[in-house]
Amino acid sequence: MTDLRSVKLSDILPDSFFDSEKLAAYAEAQSLLHKKIYDLAKRTVIYMNLESLPDPVLDEMAAELRAQFYSTDLDKEVKAGIIRNAVGWHIRAGTVSAVQKLVETIFSKAEITEWYEYGGRPFNFKVLADTSYKPDTLDTFKEMLCLIKTSVSNLDTVEVVSEMQEFVNLKFGNAVVVRGEDICVPGIGG
Repeated sequence: MTDLRSVKLSDILPDSFFDSEKLAAYAEAQSLLHKKIYDLAKRTVIYMNLESLPDPVLDEMAAELRAQFYSTDLDKEVKAGIIRNAVGWHIRAGTVSAVQKLVETIFSKAEITEWYEYGGRPFNFKVLADTSYKPDTLDTFKEMLCLIKTSVSNLDTVEVVSEMQEFVNLKFGNAVVVRGEDICVPGIGG
């Protein structure tokens, strides 16, 4: 397959066209112009390159899209994910798929388990995350979740399997349970 960024006019036209020096010079000038246009075109693809944009630009984009879950304190990758999904979240607000997208954006590898799948109370759910996160991420997640979930649904727990493959069960408003032992974590529970 031919890469359009590297094609020269002299490569695709017959040699008989390049007998004169003017045509050869034109072909060279045209290839330089096309290279410059392609380089500039890469800069216009904003949504494909969100991770490479500076934080102030991401902050402005989030404000423009009225991104529900955006916070300037988040990591750049999370900010980019929130901006990418902002319009879809506005459309799907209050649905399980919107909560699932939020969970995937914040925790990378995660899924929602509905109450009937684990024997919980009706309209409750829990999050199973296979990732590590910063301590303030949990508080940010709770705030964002309140904006997207339905008012009747409640989050029971966030269960995290750490990189060391230990099972950690985070209960909101209570404490952290690590393999059956209660451990109080400041900012999460009593």
